[in-house]
Amino acid sequence: TKEFGKNENDTGSTETQISVLTERIRNITDHLKSNKKDHSGSRGLVILVSKRRKLLHYLRKNNIKSYKNILETLNIPKNLKIGIMINAKDIISNNLSKSEINKIFFEFSKKKKISFIRFACHLSEINKIIPLSNLLNKKGIITAINLMQVSEIRDNEIEKITKLAAKSKLDIFYFADSLGNLEPHNIIHISKLIKKNWKKDIGFHAHDNMGRALINGVTAFNSGINWIDSTVTGMGRGAGNIQTEFALLQFS
Repeated sequence: TKEFGKNENDTGSTETQISVLTERIRNITDHLKSNKKDHSGSRGLVILVSKRRKLLHYLRKNNIKSYKNILETLNIPKNLKIGIMINAKDIISNNLSKSEINKIFFEFSKKKKISFIRFACHLSEINKIIPLSNLLNKKGIITAINLMQVSEIRDNEIEKITKLAAKSKLDIFYFADSLGNLEPHNIIHISKLIKKNWKKDIGFHAHDNMGRALINGVTAFNSGINWIDSTVTGMGRGAGNIQTEFALLQFS
Protein backbone atom coordinates (compact mmCIF):
# COMPACT_ATOMS: atom_id res chain seq x y z
CA THR A 1 0.00 0.00 0.00
CA LYS A 2 2.97 2.34 0.54
CA GLU A 3 4.26 1.67 -2.96
CA PHE A 4 1.01 2.05 -4.86
CA GLY A 5 -0.76 4.54 -2.61
CA LYS A 6 -3.84 3.70 -0.54
CA ASN A 7 -6.72 6.14 -0.56
CA GLU A 8 -7.78 6.55 3.07
CA ASN A 9 -11.22 7.64 1.90
CA ASP A 10 -11.80 4.36 0.05
CA THR A 11 -15.46 4.18 1.00
CA GLY A 12 -18.75 5.42 -0.35
CA SER A 13 -20.67 4.70 -3.50
CA THR A 14 -19.85 2.00 -6.02
CA GLU A 15 -18.92 4.79 -8.45
CA THR A 16 -16.36 6.15 -5.97
CA GLN A 17 -14.94 2.67 -5.39
CA ILE A 18 -14.66 2.13 -9.15
CA SER A 19 -12.71 5.40 -9.48
CA VAL A 20 -10.37 4.44 -6.65
CA LEU A 21 -9.83 0.96 -8.07
CA THR A 22 -9.11 2.41 -11.52
CA GLU A 23 -6.46 4.70 -10.04
CA ARG A 24 -4.86 1.81 -8.14
CA ILE A 25 -4.74 -0.31 -11.29
CA ARG A 26 -3.11 2.57 -13.15
CA ASN A 27 -0.48 2.94 -10.40
CA ILE A 28 0.28 -0.78 -10.41
CA THR A 29 0.66 -1.04 -14.19
CA ASP A 30 2.81 2.11 -14.33
CA HIS A 31 5.03 0.65 -11.61
CA LEU A 32 5.44 -2.63 -13.51
CA LYS A 33 6.32 -0.78 -16.71
CA SER A 34 8.91 1.50 -15.08
CA ASN A 35 10.59 -1.14 -12.90
CA LYS A 36 13.43 -2.88 -14.75
CA LYS A 37 13.34 -6.04 -12.61
CA ASP A 38 12.16 -9.39 -13.93
CA HIS A 39 8.38 -9.53 -13.57
CA SER A 40 7.88 -13.13 -14.66
CA GLY A 41 6.28 -13.77 -11.27
CA SER A 42 3.85 -10.90 -11.82
CA ARG A 43 2.14 -12.51 -14.80
CA GLY A 44 -0.95 -13.42 -12.80
CA LEU A 45 -1.21 -9.86 -11.49
CA VAL A 46 -0.96 -8.41 -15.00
CA ILE A 47 -3.70 -10.75 -16.24
CA LEU A 48 -5.87 -9.80 -13.26
CA VAL A 49 -5.29 -6.09 -13.90
CA SER A 50 -6.21 -6.55 -17.56
CA LYS A 51 -9.45 -8.33 -16.66
CA ARG A 52 -10.37 -5.69 -14.08
CA ARG A 53 -9.79 -2.93 -16.60
CA LYS A 54 -12.19 -4.63 -19.01
CA LEU A 55 -14.77 -5.02 -16.25
CA LEU A 56 -14.46 -1.38 -15.19
CA HIS A 57 -14.74 -0.27 -18.82
CA TYR A 58 -17.95 -2.29 -19.18
CA LEU A 59 -19.41 -0.80 -15.98
CA ARG A 60 -18.66 2.75 -17.09
CA LYS A 61 -19.87 2.21 -20.66
CA ASN A 62 -23.22 0.87 -19.45
CA ASN A 63 -23.54 3.47 -16.67
CA ILE A 64 -23.66 0.76 -14.00
CA LYS A 65 -22.97 2.51 -10.70
CA SER A 66 -24.57 0.16 -8.22
CA TYR A 67 -25.58 -3.46 -7.71
CA LYS A 68 -29.18 -2.38 -8.30
CA ASN A 69 -28.18 -1.29 -11.83
CA ILE A 70 -26.64 -4.71 -12.45
CA LEU A 71 -29.88 -6.43 -11.42
CA GLU A 72 -31.85 -4.24 -13.80
CA THR A 73 -29.71 -5.37 -16.75
CA LEU A 74 -30.48 -9.06 -16.18
CA ASN A 75 -33.17 -10.65 -18.31
CA ILE A 76 -34.17 -13.53 -16.03
CA PRO A 77 -36.69 -16.15 -17.26
CA LYS A 78 -39.79 -16.36 -15.06
CA ASN A 79 -39.26 -20.06 -14.32
CA LEU A 80 -35.67 -19.55 -13.11
CA LYS A 81 -35.01 -18.66 -9.48
CA ILE A 82 -31.97 -16.49 -8.88
CA GLY A 83 -30.30 -16.02 -5.51
CA ILE A 84 -27.31 -14.22 -4.08
CA MET A 85 -24.93 -14.94 -1.21
CA ILE A 86 -23.62 -12.19 1.06
CA ASN A 87 -20.86 -12.34 3.65
CA ALA A 88 -22.43 -11.65 7.03
CA LYS A 89 -19.36 -9.69 8.11
CA ASP A 90 -20.00 -7.14 5.32
CA ILE A 91 -23.38 -6.36 6.85
CA ILE A 92 -22.23 -6.46 10.47
CA SER A 93 -19.02 -4.42 10.01
CA ASN A 94 -20.94 -1.57 8.33
CA ASN A 95 -23.31 -1.43 11.31
CA LEU A 96 -26.31 -0.73 9.07
CA SER A 97 -29.57 0.35 10.65
CA LYS A 98 -32.85 -1.43 9.91
CA SER A 99 -34.00 1.47 7.72
CA GLU A 100 -30.76 1.32 5.68
CA ILE A 101 -31.06 -2.44 5.29
CA ASN A 102 -34.69 -2.06 4.31
CA LYS A 103 -33.72 0.44 1.60
CA ILE A 104 -30.94 -1.76 0.22
CA PHE A 105 -32.98 -4.94 -0.03
CA PHE A 106 -36.31 -3.36 -0.95
CA GLU A 107 -35.37 -3.37 -4.64
CA PHE A 108 -34.80 -7.14 -4.53
CA SER A 109 -38.37 -7.83 -3.47
CA LYS A 110 -39.90 -5.01 -5.52
CA LYS A 111 -38.27 -5.99 -8.82
CA LYS A 112 -38.69 -9.70 -8.04
CA LYS A 113 -35.29 -10.38 -9.62
CA ILE A 114 -33.99 -12.16 -6.54
CA SER A 115 -35.85 -15.13 -5.06
CA PHE A 116 -33.53 -16.00 -2.20
CA ILE A 117 -30.67 -14.51 -0.20
CA ARG A 118 -28.09 -16.54 1.69
CA PHE A 119 -25.79 -15.21 4.39
CA ALA A 120 -22.38 -16.82 4.77
CA CYS A 121 -21.76 -16.76 8.52
CA HIS A 122 -19.22 -17.80 11.05
CA LEU A 123 -20.78 -19.28 14.17
CA SER A 124 -20.56 -16.02 16.14
CA GLU A 125 -22.32 -14.02 13.40
CA ILE A 126 -25.55 -15.98 13.07
CA ASN A 127 -27.38 -14.37 15.99
CA LYS A 128 -26.58 -10.93 14.51
CA ILE A 129 -27.91 -11.85 11.06
CA ILE A 130 -31.17 -13.51 12.12
CA PRO A 131 -33.01 -10.16 12.65
CA LEU A 132 -32.13 -9.18 9.07
CA SER A 133 -33.26 -12.53 7.69
CA ASN A 134 -36.57 -12.11 9.52
CA LEU A 135 -37.00 -8.68 7.91
CA LEU A 136 -36.33 -10.03 4.41
CA ASN A 137 -38.61 -12.98 4.99
CA LYS A 138 -41.51 -10.59 5.58
CA LYS A 139 -40.88 -9.20 2.10
CA GLY A 140 -41.35 -12.61 0.55
CA ILE A 141 -37.67 -13.41 0.05
CA ILE A 142 -36.47 -16.91 0.91
CA THR A 143 -33.62 -16.60 3.41
CA ALA A 144 -30.81 -18.96 4.33
CA ILE A 145 -27.90 -19.11 6.73
CA ASN A 146 -24.68 -20.72 5.51
CA LEU A 147 -22.67 -21.93 8.53
CA MET A 148 -19.03 -21.86 7.44
CA GLN A 149 -16.14 -24.05 8.63
CA VAL A 150 -18.49 -26.57 10.18
CA SER A 151 -15.60 -29.03 10.61
CA GLU A 152 -14.19 -26.74 13.31
CA ILE A 153 -17.42 -26.49 15.33
CA ARG A 154 -18.26 -28.74 18.27
CA ASP A 155 -21.42 -30.85 18.30
CA ASN A 156 -23.02 -28.99 21.19
CA GLU A 157 -22.44 -25.66 19.40
CA ILE A 158 -24.18 -26.97 16.26
CA GLU A 159 -27.16 -28.09 18.34
CA LYS A 160 -27.29 -24.74 20.12
CA ILE A 161 -27.19 -22.62 16.95
CA THR A 162 -29.78 -24.74 15.12
CA LYS A 163 -32.09 -24.38 18.12
CA LEU A 164 -31.71 -20.59 17.84
CA ALA A 165 -32.26 -20.69 14.06
CA ALA A 166 -35.40 -22.80 14.50
CA LYS A 167 -37.02 -19.94 16.43
CA SER A 168 -36.46 -17.53 13.54
CA LYS A 169 -38.15 -17.13 10.15
CA LEU A 170 -35.18 -18.62 8.28
CA ASP A 171 -36.14 -20.99 5.47
CA ILE A 172 -32.91 -22.95 4.95
CA PHE A 173 -30.00 -23.91 7.17
CA TYR A 174 -26.82 -24.58 5.19
CA PHE A 175 -23.56 -26.01 6.46
CA ALA A 176 -20.31 -25.60 4.56
CA ASP A 177 -17.24 -27.81 4.44
CA SER A 178 -15.13 -24.68 3.97
CA LEU A 179 -11.82 -26.47 4.51
CA GLY A 180 -12.77 -29.44 2.32
CA ASN A 181 -11.64 -31.94 4.96
CA LEU A 182 -14.92 -33.68 5.85
CA GLU A 183 -15.56 -37.34 5.03
CA PRO A 184 -18.92 -38.97 4.22
CA HIS A 185 -19.40 -40.23 7.78
CA ASN A 186 -18.93 -36.64 9.03
CA ILE A 187 -21.68 -35.46 6.67
CA ILE A 188 -24.08 -38.08 8.04
CA HIS A 189 -23.24 -37.14 11.62
CA ILE A 190 -23.64 -33.38 11.09
CA SER A 191 -26.92 -33.91 9.22
CA LYS A 192 -28.32 -35.80 12.21
CA LEU A 193 -27.19 -33.06 14.60
CA ILE A 194 -28.92 -30.35 12.57
CA LYS A 195 -32.14 -32.34 12.25
CA LYS A 196 -32.51 -32.60 16.03
CA ASN A 197 -33.71 -29.00 16.22
CA TRP A 198 -34.11 -27.85 12.61
CA LYS A 199 -37.18 -29.19 10.75
CA LYS A 200 -37.05 -27.13 7.54
CA ASP A 201 -34.82 -27.39 4.46
CA ILE A 202 -31.11 -28.13 4.88
CA GLY A 203 -28.34 -27.28 2.43
CA PHE A 204 -24.75 -28.41 1.92
CA HIS A 205 -21.84 -26.52 0.38
CA ALA A 206 -18.77 -28.65 -0.41
CA HIS A 207 -15.15 -27.84 -1.15
CA ASP A 208 -12.90 -30.26 -3.01
CA ASN A 209 -9.58 -29.95 -1.15
CA MET A 210 -9.38 -33.71 -0.58
CA GLY A 211 -11.23 -34.73 -3.75
CA ARG A 212 -14.35 -35.67 -1.81
CA ALA A 213 -16.74 -32.87 -2.80
CA LEU A 214 -18.93 -35.01 -5.08
CA ILE A 215 -19.15 -38.07 -2.81
CA ASN A 216 -19.89 -35.78 0.14
CA GLY A 217 -22.64 -34.14 -1.91
CA VAL A 218 -24.15 -37.52 -2.76
CA THR A 219 -23.94 -38.53 0.91
CA ALA A 220 -25.67 -35.30 1.91
CA PHE A 221 -28.44 -35.93 -0.61
CA ASN A 222 -28.92 -39.48 0.66
CA SER A 223 -29.08 -38.07 4.20
CA GLY A 224 -32.13 -36.00 3.31
CA ILE A 225 -30.40 -32.72 2.51
CA ASN A 226 -32.30 -31.07 -0.32
CA TRP A 227 -30.11 -28.11 -1.33
CA ILE A 228 -26.76 -29.22 -2.79
CA ASP A 229 -24.42 -26.59 -4.24
CA SER A 230 -22.39 -27.03 -7.39
CA THR A 231 -20.44 -24.68 -9.65
CA VAL A 232 -19.65 -24.80 -13.37
CA THR A 233 -16.38 -26.79 -13.77
CA GLY A 234 -16.13 -26.69 -9.96
CA MET A 235 -14.95 -23.08 -10.13
CA GLY A 236 -14.77 -21.70 -6.60
CA ARG A 237 -12.50 -20.61 -3.80
CA GLY A 238 -9.43 -22.74 -3.14
CA ALA A 239 -9.78 -26.24 -4.55
CA GLY A 240 -13.27 -25.44 -5.84
CA ASN A 241 -16.65 -27.07 -5.33
CA ILE A 242 -18.75 -29.92 -6.70
CA GLN A 243 -18.62 -29.71 -10.49
CA THR A 244 -22.06 -29.06 -11.95
CA GLU A 245 -21.23 -31.30 -14.92
CA PHE A 246 -20.54 -34.29 -12.64
CA ALA A 247 -23.47 -33.46 -10.37
CA LEU A 248 -25.86 -33.57 -13.34
CA LEU A 249 -24.59 -37.01 -14.30
CA GLN A 250 -24.73 -38.28 -10.73
CA PHE A 251 -28.12 -36.94 -9.69
CA SER A 252 -29.90 -37.59 -12.99
